[in-house]
Amino acid sequence: LKCITFDKVRIRVICGAVEISEGTFYNYFPCKLDMLIYALTLKNLYRIWRIEHENKGQTGLARIDLFFELVHEELRDRGFIYNLMSVCISNISNIEKRKHIVISAMERKIAFPDCPGIEAIQLYMPDEFFRSTIFEAQRLGEISPTVKTEDLVVILKSFSKKIKSP
Repeated sequence: LKCITFDKVRIRVICGAVEISEGTFYNYFPCKLDMLIYALTLKNLYRIWRIEHENKGQTGLARIDLFFELVHEELRDRGFIYNLMSVCISNISNIEKRKHIVISAMERKIAFPDCPGIEAIQLYMPDEFFRSTIFEAQRLGEISPTVKTEDLVVILKSFSKKIKSP
């Protein structure tokens, strides 16, 4: 398969593939980057749903382990990952501006019909997920309360970035 870079993909082609008009696309996404961020946010929502459903009653550290297992599963297509990293690096300031996307309950149900309760899942960005999970692990005595939460968040985020590259 030929790998097409993000900058070469045309909105017209995307619209043709999913059978919508370009006007409809622009009603929802001002540009391709917005569509990509939306798709990545959906991916993150699904990851959080799986953590919530597969870790019922488990502790903070188990949730962090599962997070990394899921990310590892998601990153098997290296061509896609290299392209995604390129897009993210070259658009980092624009991505930061668009960081918090709201995904309605209906959008969640349509995107993930086989995921009961996904409409009620609180959507976290990875750093927010790590922060809340670390607080939980500290409350449960799995992590010392003297550990600086923000330092540990930075370490975990650096691990998640490292597993993205070979």
